[in-house]
Amino acid sequence: MRKFTFLIIVLSISFSLFGQEAKEAPKYGISFSGFIKNDFFYDTRQIYDIRDRHFAFYPKPIVKDANENDINANPSVNFLAIQSRLKGTVTGPEAFGAKASGVLEADFFGGGGGTNIFRIRHAIIKLNWDNAELLFGQYWHPMFVTGCFPGTVSFNTGVPFQPFSRNPQIRFSYKMGELKLIAAAMTQRDFTGVGDFTPLSNSGMPDFHGQLQFAGKSVFAGAGVGYKIIKPSLVNNLDNATSATLGSFYSIAYLRINAEAVTIKLEGVYGQNMHDHLLTSAYAVHEIDEVTGQYTFTPMNQATVWTDIHTNGKTMQFGL
Repeated sequence: MRKFTFLIIVLSISFSLFGQEAKEAPKYGISFSGFIKNDFFYDTRQIYDIRDRHFAFYPKPIVKDANENDINANPSVNFLAIQSRLKGTVTGPEAFGAKASGVLEADFFGGGGGTNIFRIRHAIIKLNWDNAELLFGQYWHPMFVTGCFPGTVSFNTGVPFQPFSRNPQIRFSYKMGELKLIAAAMTQRDFTGVGDFTPLSNSGMPDFHGQLQFAGKSVFAGAGVGYKIIKPSLVNNLDNATSATLGSFYSIAYLRINAEAVTIKLEGVYGQNMHDHLLTSAYAVHEIDEVTGQYTFTPMNQATVWTDIHTNGKTMQFGL
């Protein structure tokens, strides 16, 4: 078996200074920040959720027992400190003519349904040139646009209307005045499709995404598209090796307008098999060949639109 591994390792950098002596030695290192947070919340009925109901999706439907009572019409309450966070910001020397920096951020939000577990939230290294940036590590998926997401009271940040995912990735950005071009290749870890991260990994291809952003004085807008291929199973219905895969397309368009008295945000998403973004679409077995046992898969489609309007200290939000 041949295994190809691509590593970018920053262990140590040696410098030799020739010519004139530097006036002041640059300062490199790590600075820490973070916060301790406690949340207290009450739900009037049972909900679909993760992390001990801290990350809410939507209420559970009416399910009646033999006496016509709604089983899910039962409240819940919880106190949690699992969002408490520690962040390390790293400053480093120049590398390849770029300014090097990094961020390591962790909290106790857990993974895989567990809580009170210390986990990596963001872990990135960045190389910044005058107009370009190379980022590698775990960070927001480009479908979660940090400059345009709904300001919700709930920690869920607009899920299941707003895509929400952090992925190990390599991302390149290039600025051309007010325009920015983003290209990224990603795998999956904490945010996966149905099952675990292996369906994308076993396809042998990362998740590819391209996006164009415009950042003006009062307008921030952009659009992006992506495509990923998964291999849901290594064997078919007869337990023979299979090559069956499923390709899925996804897209996003967004707009933020900053005026003196109001800020308006608008976003639309259309995609296939977006379970890894905490949306409600996934995939299904379309057909099984009775002779060969071969699977064929089909993606589930989803379209969402949301708006967020902030005016005079009040907020109005709408999701479709």
